[in-house]
Amino acid sequence: MTVAKQHVCPATLTRCRMPAEALLAKLLERRFVDACGPVLVAVGGPGGTGKSMFCRALAARLPDAAIFRMDEYKTPRAERKEKRISGPHPEANDMALLTKHLEAMKADKTFDMPRYDAGPGAANGSAPYAPARFNLLDGEVATYADFGHLVDLALYLDAHWTTQLLTRVTRDIAERGHSREKVIETFLRSNLREFPEHGAPTKHASDIHLFRHEDHRIAVDSVAEELVGAVDAILMEDSEGVALDGLVVPITTPFDAEGRVDEDAFAMHLDFLVEHGVGRILIGGTTGEFFSLECAERRRLFVIARRRYEGALFFHVSDGCLASTRDNARWAQDHGADALLALPPIYPSGLDEAGVVAYFAALAEDCAAPLVLYDFPRHAKNAIPAAALDAVPHYGVKDSGGTGAFIGRTPHYYTARDDVIVEFHARGACGFYSGAANFAPGAYVALERALDGGDAPRVTELEAQAMQLAARCADNPIPAIKAALAEALPGYPPHVRLPLEKYK
Repeated sequence: MTVAKQHVCPATLTRCRMPAEALLAKLLERRFVDACGPVLVAVGGPGGTGKSMFCRALAARLPDAAIFRMDEYKTPRAERKEKRISGPHPEANDMALLTKHLEAMKADKTFDMPRYDAGPGAANGSAPYAPARFNLLDGEVATYADFGHLVDLALYLDAHWTTQLLTRVTRDIAERGHSREKVIETFLRSNLREFPEHGAPTKHASDIHLFRHEDHRIAVDSVAEELVGAVDAILMEDSEGVALDGLVVPITTPFDAEGRVDEDAFAMHLDFLVEHGVGRILIGGTTGEFFSLECAERRRLFVIARRRYEGALFFHVSDGCLASTRDNARWAQDHGADALLALPPIYPSGLDEAGVVAYFAALAEDCAAPLVLYDFPRHAKNAIPAAALDAVPHYGVKDSGGTGAFIGRTPHYYTARDDVIVEFHARGACGFYSGAANFAPGAYVALERALDGGDAPRVTELEAQAMQLAARCADNPIPAIKAALAEALPGYPPHVRLPLEKYK
């Protein structure tokens, strides 16, 4: 732990679709599959970087994990105040007792850990700690050299100082009742003076470097050289298991009665689709009411989906101007999008074809992920010109116009009309989008599998069923889909945002 390690950023990280905790959970399970006793994983870094939040997320991904809070071993507040020191200073922690207890943990022995009481500012009692398979050591001192001989893997979590300060202000005032002046004083001493002296040097000896971005996303920045092969293997397996062709469900966006995005209902809907075997979802499409969503809301929905859903995620990146659309594309790729959808410019109408082609070409420069051109001339008022198919690097076309004219002219063609799914599949379509699959995913997954298996009688039966389902929402699609979903999934809110009106 005291020896600096050579760190590398694997090329596969640039297309990492997995949340950091998912990647590290897989790495831990593989690396320590033959370990005989408890595994100790240090999660260190300055205060306000999200260590505790990350430990909870990582523990939830592991089969047998416990979080060991090193803050319980703080020395009495009065003593720290007298010495004018804070958390990162070794003397602010009972390092000897920590070492003794980590040795017991390593030996798979239960021990009584102190319980720090923030009221009097000192330990007040104890509680038994029984070592788990994976023990996540959560604390600013977790990666210190004192414990290096006991730690099996060390993770160093960092963030920009502004993120650290904002987190401290939000957390310490709301959760701990500190004054703003107290929080800033602590930040200056702890984060800007003590941690750089005592904690920052441990980064070089840690095995994996993590970074928390302003939007709370925690990403793997680099790994020790000896871990590169294992990380590459996990990410390659993950990306190879993603199939973009087939049924894509343009998921609806649930709103509560006050018009706020209902994140719990969204998560419930995701689980409903997973339960019925849906392998691909589009976030922020027309059915998702992207035209009524703020950019931050669209992104938040994607983050929730990426953490909860292991299938392929398509993200609609179109915005009011090219710069914003390109920014959405870069953001989505950083957050694990498997494919990107983009409409032509939607204003003004009747644009010259050369301008539309140049628009898509500029966007494609930012698209390392597969780019699907989204043709919907009835709403966008600008169609995708044929010249774009040759001039713009792209994965495929989502044809919401429904003519089938793009079949054979784009590498991957998707229809968005239920009445031509089977016909266009026979002509070479790679997949289809269906809004009705939001409330009847089982029927559409069955149709997808029957098409793949060449089961003609079953295809005919399921096609008729799909036509009936689609007919339920033909007149007023989005409100009708939500109304049907509220019936199929109890608790799902049927509300829409203006300018749409609730289904009647």
